[in-house]
Amino acid sequence: MGNQELLDCFCDYAALKARHSYGPQGHRGMSALIFEESTIGYLEALRLHKHFKEQGIDREAWDCYQNPFLPGGKRQLYGYLASKEDLDIFNKHSRRKTKLKFEMRSYQEMVESKIKHINDDSQNLDYYKSMVAKEQIKSQVGTDSLLRISEKLSLTTEENRVDQQNKEMDALEKNFQSQILDIQQAIAAKEDKFVKLQQAMQEKVKESCGESSEKEDKYI
Repeated sequence: MGNQELLDCFCDYAALKARHSYGPQGHRGMSALIFEESTIGYLEALRLHKHFKEQGIDREAWDCYQNPFLPGGKRQLYGYLASKEDLDIFNKHSRRKTKLKFEMRSYQEMVESKIKHINDDSQNLDYYKSMVAKEQIKSQVGTDSLLRISEKLSLTTEENRVDQQNKEMDALEKNFQSQILDIQQAIAAKEDKFVKLQQAMQEKVKESCGESSEKEDKYI
């Protein structure tokens, strides 16, 4: 297999690179999939290792049988997590630049501590999510309270506006009634004055008629 063909064959396992081991006779029948240098990379490699184990084509099967061919002549691919010894064998005929470089780190450092850190982060995330949810509930309660207060304030404002309008209407009505009363009093005063004027004129007419009668008596 070529590098890309090997990667494509196991594309579900997120390998980054593929390398092959060569010797004086050419390809030595060994290839390596290289995963991300992280906890996730290790877990992906472990998942692929378990896949080979479940299929019965892991290290144990290779050590016991070492049969690279299936019935009919098709090659059988075996796979497992590589150890330091496996990588030393892999690099046996490689030149300095072509050697597969690696370094050994403890499982506790690369996996356990990282998983603990992830778990702690997950717990912290759950805590912050809970806090955010509580704050959202408080915010919603506050929003609802503010809405109710706003509605009450709006209702109070409307009631005050109506009350103010009623007071203004009452004041206008009183002023109007006062003006009507003033007009009525003025009309009554004018009518009274007119009546008195009529009476005075009638008195004058009577007096004038009396004087004319007296004059007529004298001439007779």
